[in-house]
Amino acid sequence: MKSSILWRFFLCAAILLSVNFSLNAQWIKQQVQGVDSSGFGQESFSAYTLKFADANTGYIGGTNYNYQNSGSIYKTINGGVNWNRLTLNTAFNVQQLEVINPLIVYAACDSGQVIRTITGGLSWTTLNTPPLPSTLIRWRISFINSLTGWITTDNPAATNKTYQTTNGGTSWAIVNSSTGFTKINFQSATKGVGINSNGFFVTTNSGTNWTNTLTDSLLSEFYFLNSNTGWLFSRKSAASSIKGKSWKTTNSGQNWTLLYSNDSGSRAPKDVIFFDEQTGYANYYINKSGIIKTTNGGVNWFNPTDFRLVTSANYYAGPMTFINNSTGWYGTADDFLYKTTTGPGNLVNPFFADYIKIQNSNNISSYTDSRGSLTAPSPLGSNLPGFEYPKGSNNYCLFNSTFALSAVVNGDTLVSQSYNGSDFRAGQFIGGNEVGSRLGEYGLYQIKTGDGSGVPDYDHWPVSQGAPVSGSLPQLTGNQSSFVTLTDMTRTGLTGETAPLKAEVKIYQYSFNDDLRKDAIYYKISITNKNTADWNNAYFSFLVDTDIGTATDDRMGCDSALGLGYGYNGVATDPGYGSTPPAVGYKFVSSTNGFILNSCVPFYNVGSAPPPCLGDPYTPHDFRNYQKALDKCGEPFTYNGLPRNFIFNGDPQTGTGWLSNVNADARFFMTLGPANLAAGETATIIVAAIAARGTGYLNSVTKLKQYAATLPLDVQTVSSVVPKEFKLNQNYPNPFNPVTKISYSVPKASFMELNVYDISGRLVKNLFSGNSQAGNYEVHFNGESLASGIYICRMNSENYTNAIKMILVK
Repeated sequence: MKSSILWRFFLCAAILLSVNFSLNAQWIKQQVQGVDSSGFGQESFSAYTLKFADANTGYIGGTNYNYQNSGSIYKTINGGVNWNRLTLNTAFNVQQLEVINPLIVYAACDSGQVIRTITGGLSWTTLNTPPLPSTLIRWRISFINSLTGWITTDNPAATNKTYQTTNGGTSWAIVNSSTGFTKINFQSATKGVGINSNGFFVTTNSGTNWTNTLTDSLLSEFYFLNSNTGWLFSRKSAASSIKGKSWKTTNSGQNWTLLYSNDSGSRAPKDVIFFDEQTGYANYYINKSGIIKTTNGGVNWFNPTDFRLVTSANYYAGPMTFINNSTGWYGTADDFLYKTTTGPGNLVNPFFADYIKIQNSNNISSYTDSRGSLTAPSPLGSNLPGFEYPKGSNNYCLFNSTFALSAVVNGDTLVSQSYNGSDFRAGQFIGGNEVGSRLGEYGLYQIKTGDGSGVPDYDHWPVSQGAPVSGSLPQLTGNQSSFVTLTDMTRTGLTGETAPLKAEVKIYQYSFNDDLRKDAIYYKISITNKNTADWNNAYFSFLVDTDIGTATDDRMGCDSALGLGYGYNGVATDPGYGSTPPAVGYKFVSSTNGFILNSCVPFYNVGSAPPPCLGDPYTPHDFRNYQKALDKCGEPFTYNGLPRNFIFNGDPQTGTGWLSNVNADARFFMTLGPANLAAGETATIIVAAIAARGTGYLNSVTKLKQYAATLPLDVQTVSSVVPKEFKLNQNYPNPFNPVTKISYSVPKASFMELNVYDISGRLVKNLFSGNSQAGNYEVHFNGESLASGIYICRMNSENYTNAIKMILVK
């Protein structure tokens, strides 16, 4: 059992049963924002701080990304039913609010700004705070009334200072020139407390002198119920086995009693509030956000409310505030709140979509998110890869993979992408309008083997959004399936950002744990043109950042015959993988509407100091050039004097052909198109992320290619109407070159195999192997890498065997 406060369920049953923690709590969603002035959909607001003056009047502060990351504050006067955006005189993110009463509010912003309103937000004044040496530093604030307050910062560049005002911020007097804090709170004109990297401090003379009463470099939160009783929290150390701790004081912080020392969560609780010496709530994040609760004074905590789609791209828990033990609000990172008047409840999930999921039913464990990352970086820290292979090894070979879509619409070239930031959010188009982006029913859903009624994602499978079904039930393909639908109406500020294409993208990913597919994750991506105009010369690209252990010594390659783009280690050994680092890549499986594989070209992290024309794409023009098999400057890639679309397509193990000779943080575009997609038309693309490990770093590429050649193709459900009998139909077309379609019927849930053999009886391709639900299916077989000749497709199932002859003619 994890030694995290979230999971410390060892409270005795008698204590739990004696406490009423609102099993049937009601949470009501409250929308903060609506459609922005451009008409391109809802604004994107990230909430950092949430405070209420009373049951009706509240303020929420944060960042509005549609206004170039401008600071934003919204106000409600009816308990959150309606919110109005206030006009501020700041361009900086609002990080902290101090609400004195419904009319007087102080706000601390990035870049050292502190602003104030005395009119309930009708007008704001920027206070004349002392200058800070860097725009990256901000003041922490504490006010005890409308006039008296303190600002402080714990930053060596700012020399750790604390200031006081007694006239509402018109002027500031330095009270301590050597001590500053990451959080400060004054309870009276003379008595205050604070935390910094040295520990916990107490002052009794308005901040002039501070006494260190507990030393700990990892303190991150405290809360005082009254002048005597308080709680203190630290986070887990990232560099050691030191776990998070909590202490309690009953004498104003002079002495502390350790409550626990084994919290393994990556972040300490925040927004802590106690209602008496026994009962308290806190906001906590470990894998998912939620409100945790204690009923024994902070010794033990449990998780009464599991919020899921409430985290931002930085995976932090949204702000929380309660005005009593029944009435409170939970703010999310994306434009909406939840309000309860019956307490937080017990495992009550307001809705069932997630921002992030883990696809891990086989040898791979990979994060995926609801902003267009097929494989996402780890949410456990910045710049950490998210594709672990093999699962459980703590070794990673792929940082992330995203996509980009471009087309000519009414003469303008438009680009939507999820690589540099992301233009995509969870949502869909209904009646020509984009909805969802910040509504909780939109996001990632996931089902797995054994799920059924009673499992939230199974019960709320988003059929209305296009999630696959088998009959009336969620369709599970393989052992684990995930689904999300996205729109591209968010603009993330690429240099020269274009208008959106108005694309609706549905991503259905699935994985199997059988031997043939245990090193693959499949992605079925359906792209619908929701514009009123046609898309012409459209390209769809996968952008793949392979980091084989150490990120800076990788190389890129491709194999057009196999439909494969890949990365591999450029040196023989890796600190994590040792002498057998794997190769990893994307295998093109199938597509419709003319989106055939067109090119695979490299680019490099700008930190690798690549040539000027081979760096990361930062403009729509960059994306479009890479998609057209050109470098950023518009020049073709050449080999032996000829332009090429598939770069570094030699054989690394034998050292033959065109090979990369640069070890760097290598990445690649794998592009399909060009194709035309009429308004309302849908194209479907299927790819697989695959990995393989050989006897050495170059042999791993050979193994990856062998795996790509034999990887079972995708099987699609044609109809869920239950057939009367098993049947394998003749492939069409036949003869074929190089793709043919094979259809078959399964009358009842059964284990079955569909294999292709050459005329000598050698297995060429496994098309399917596993449990199949009743239905009618079809699968495409690609013989591009095979010689002309006769091939046999055999279907084996319960009491049924049949074979067909297929003729490949090239």
